[in-house]
Amino acid sequence: MNNVLLEAKSITKKYDDTRYVLKEVDLVIEGGQFIAILGHSGSGKSTMLNVLSTILKPTSGQVFYKGKDITRLSKRDIASLRRDDIGFVFQHYLMLPNLTVRENIQIGNQKENNDIDLEKLCDLLGINQLLERYPYQLSGGEQQRVCIARALIKNPAILFCDEATGALDSDNSKNIICMLHNIKKEYGTTIIFTTHNKEIAKTADRILQLEDGQIIEDYMNQQILSPEHMKWEI
Repeated sequence: MNNVLLEAKSITKKYDDTRYVLKEVDLVIEGGQFIAILGHSGSGKSTMLNVLSTILKPTSGQVFYKGKDITRLSKRDIASLRRDDIGFVFQHYLMLPNLTVRENIQIGNQKENNDIDLEKLCDLLGINQLLERYPYQLSGGEQQRVCIARALIKNPAILFCDEATGALDSDNSKNIICMLHNIKKEYGTTIIFTTHNKEIAKTADRILQLEDGQIIEDYMNQQILSPEHMKWEI
């Protein structure tokens, strides 16, 4: 595999002496994929996302980004990696209420020599008409699109999405998934998306099924479902 972007080797995470959340997980992720991490609440999927994205350090094991062991980085180097290469989208919107949409998005752009066009990105996400509004003037779906724009404005190599549609209704959720696929096509962004929803997972290039902190299935999706045709079975 010549396009390996992220690799986990025997990562384990426990929060006390007895409770393992991740157990000896091995994983290789190539660039440009849309990967769904599927599992019920408590399966370890959010912890796995947080370890892969540098939010959490594993109890043991290593995570490599472009061949470099990021579990051993200093806080300064981790901050630099997040600033330049990693984007985050969470279930909760975390927008600054006293800033406009444009200003909220621009907060995410601290990267030097960034060639992402804000207007084009916002056009892809359908929020150009919202740029001068404030968060209180937006619906939940609109706020989540703004958060995606804020995460993408620096053109990250990887976008980590933790239950990013969990607070949205089915129509807004479908729209967000469609937009993420469009972003992947336009910018080549690798997207790692945790979900408990099988219909969302069916739209991904690759599906990882987590149970009790272990990957029990890992396969390339041969019958990718178009987001527009999701039946939204929970």
